Amino acid sequence: MSRSYGYSSQVGEWMGAALLAESERAPVPGVRSVLQRLRAALEASHRPSELRISWGEYSAEEEELAFHELEVYPVASWDEILAQIERLRSTTSHQFAISDLFLDLTTRVIEPTGDVWLPGSADLQLSIEPPELHPTTIGVAYRTYIDAWLSTTYDSSHQPRSNHEIARANQPVLESVLRSLRDLTGTTFQVGQSHHYSFAITEHGFCDVDGLP
Repeated sequence: MSRSYGYSSQVGEWMGAALLAESERAPVPGVRSVLQRLRAALEASHRPSELRISWGEYSAEEEELAFHELEVYPVASWDEILAQIERLRSTTSHQFAISDLFLDLTTRVIEPTGDVWLPGSADLQLSIEPPELHPTTIGVAYRTYIDAWLSTTYDSSHQPRSNHEIARANQPVLESVLRSLRDLTGTTFQVGQSHHYSFAITEHGFCDVDGLP
């Protein structure tokens, strides 16, 4: 049976800013807090596969001494993400700060014959605005690159195809992730871009649309 969904350029994007508690307003505690709060919703449906991180080294006077842009590290579990960040922190005798963190994610899709895991199908981005040593908020963006969530999808020839069965099984998973993101970011939560399904994307995921433009 041919698959009724697949990869596409940015299918959906949702974002916001997570406010940090006073005790979390440092680079590693802040990132740890955000990741731990999202992990409960993400872990069942996403496996991290790669960490890309931009980070800086600062003097005691908080002057930037070095900047490391988008270093790439393989990760195989959610625990490994923070472990890798701790390893990076241990490589410098200076103050350590994070600018941007990207996680490439593999996504679980529920099919009638069983679950499949699709690599390179989502990502999670955390961004810290200057001053990176004293963050009060962390920007969070979640993106999906598969259209398993939509009741009707475009095939490779840009023709509509029914995906109702897959969508019904998988929409609750996406909705759970987005509820957690909304809870984390509050009033700053917003819907970003969908390159092919802008007519269907919502703050909850995607609405059912059968007649595609």
